[in-house]
Amino acid sequence: MIDSMRSTAALTAFVGGMLVLAACGSQQAESSDGDATPTADPPAGLVPDDYAGRYRATLTVLSSPAHGPQLCSFVMESYPPQCEGPDVAGWDWAVVQHESAGGTSWGTYDVVGTFDDNVFTLTEPPVHRRSNAPTAPDERKPISPCPEPTDGWPIPDASKATPEDMDRIGSAARTVDGFAGVWIGWLIPDAEITERSSTDPDNFVVNVLTAGDITATETAVRQVWGGKLCVASAHHTERELRQIADQVVDTPGMTSVGTDEIRGKVTIGVWVAYEALWQQLAAEHGADIIELTGLLRPIDRHE
Repeated sequence: MIDSMRSTAALTAFVGGMLVLAACGSQQAESSDGDATPTADPPAGLVPDDYAGRYRATLTVLSSPAHGPQLCSFVMESYPPQCEGPDVAGWDWAVVQHESAGGTSWGTYDVVGTFDDNVFTLTEPPVHRRSNAPTAPDERKPISPCPEPTDGWPIPDASKATPEDMDRIGSAARTVDGFAGVWIGWLIPDAEITERSSTDPDNFVVNVLTAGDITATETAVRQVWGGKLCVASAHHTERELRQIADQVVDTPGMTSVGTDEIRGKVTIGVWVAYEALWQQLAAEHGADIIELTGLLRPIDRHE
């Protein structure tokens, strides 16, 4: 057996790289010309295109010899750091706590202001935040889409429930058309997940999702994995979600894009999540797939 450090690394890669859960239902229909069109109202939290109020965010602001103060959706790991984003109007480094090096100034702040023509204009003094302040922990993934058996999750063959066997699950599942993803569902509290406990097959169930034949997928996976297992249905394959993610990389104002297979979504980060943009993407790719999230949160909306 591989040593515990390698086992944990393999398990981490296994968990982090492939996440899928069946969507509860599709919200798209085919239009007369064959294009997918949304049939549901836009999700809550989107911004009307005529919104003219203020926004709030907690972001890094950075200026360098190449540009003035700008908002950062992410910061490159260099020294001094680097980033690009919308210009910030009304910024004065002389009145805020910040760091400086090599002609670059930066810091993390709560900012409030308006956003127009890719310029963020301050309407309130920024509030400095410690850049190393703790962040909220990631939401724990669901244990499984399958109901727990009455007698508990079985381990049919403990001799095939090692970390090496786990490494083979993805390849085995992909031999059946429709592979949608795989993730670990922990049966122990987060505090008890250690290098040793993470390799104990009693402590987790492996979840495999497919948009194809469930029985065929389970048969294929059982050839290599003898531990606790759930095989369930998904609406969208891993390939479908990744293809859509590749197609939306040029979305205006995009700050990030990724796939959240556990919910069957393509997640798109933008500076402002406008309703019209979501409608456009939903019409092109499906209302049940596209999730649009804005870094700038409107604060003057009246529901």
